[in-house]
Amino acid sequence: MRLRSVIALILVAIFSLTLSIYEFRVWAHGDIVGLIYRQHVLLLNGEAGNPVQYRALPEYIWDWLIRLQNWRGSGDPIYTSAEALRYSQNLLLFFLAYAYYRKLGFSLQTALVAMAILTLMLTAAVPPNWLRLSSNFDASFYLLAGWLVLSRKDWWILPLSGIAAVNREASGFIPFMLLTARWGDVVHVPAERKRVLTIVGLSVAVWLAIYEGLRIAYGPQVLVTDVWLAALQLNLLRETSWMNLFSTWGYLPLVALLGWKWWPPLLRTWFWLIVPLWITVHTLFSLINESLLFTEPVSLILLPAAIFTVIGSSSKDQALASSQPRAASVAPLAQSPEYSVSPADLARR
Repeated sequence: MRLRSVIALILVAIFSLTLSIYEFRVWAHGDIVGLIYRQHVLLLNGEAGNPVQYRALPEYIWDWLIRLQNWRGSGDPIYTSAEALRYSQNLLLFFLAYAYYRKLGFSLQTALVAMAILTLMLTAAVPPNWLRLSSNFDASFYLLAGWLVLSRKDWWILPLSGIAAVNREASGFIPFMLLTARWGDVVHVPAERKRVLTIVGLSVAVWLAIYEGLRIAYGPQVLVTDVWLAALQLNLLRETSWMNLFSTWGYLPLVALLGWKWWPPLLRTWFWLIVPLWITVHTLFSLINESLLFTEPVSLILLPAAIFTVIGSSSKDQALASSQPRAASVAPLAQSPEYSVSPADLARR
């Protein structure tokens, strides 16, 4: 592995460490071992309510870590196990994001810029959000699905769909990410059609089986969130919803949408598959003042799309500038050929 790649991986780890440290500075010790742990116990007892009760994966991992810390004789097993879990979650999320952005075609430097932006956004999301363990895993699973599709490791979507279903119901788009990415093959290549439809069909079946299995295992749960009109009023009419969304994601979604023509076709496809329905469902069935609920579509689609927008618009500006007659005076440094970098050069690096 080249030195530049090693340095990049170290920087990604530092980004993850920065976010983790900040989270545990914002959330006091009493928050972790008090309110958040009480919610954890409710889930283990089957009393967390709908939909929290069915997001079991991170809570059982936390429970196993607590048992391990007790076995080791830790003086504060609840807090230290929460730290271990969250640091591990953030490492997984950041390394998957970096790998996915590189697979999209970003240069090493461009991918690191995207990671720096992601770090700032997630750090800004800490104060107005709870320590959402299932949201973090869900974003990781979507990024892993994107990497698997781009790497043509299609069969891995099947076990990923099963694991993601144990974590959060919002993971249901994962099998269809593969279907939409391979739609051309499904339509025009009979051999690929059978393979892709088999993988997608099995993935959907596994996801639905686990989704229903969790609801049968834990039984009916009382609804613990506002829905429909009540949710719509709270989400659209409260200032806190808009302030939290803006403080976390800023203008980045708008920047991405303004550069739609520079998006890769796959990101456009996944945008139509995921984003409109994601916004609709979360606006009607959750409280969007918890801005981390949008980590999945932002990290998977809107953040890289915004980077492609910047690269594409910069390329257009450079092309326009090069077509203009230049004065005899010395050109600015940014316009000098030896300092200019084209998007094609970025993609090759």
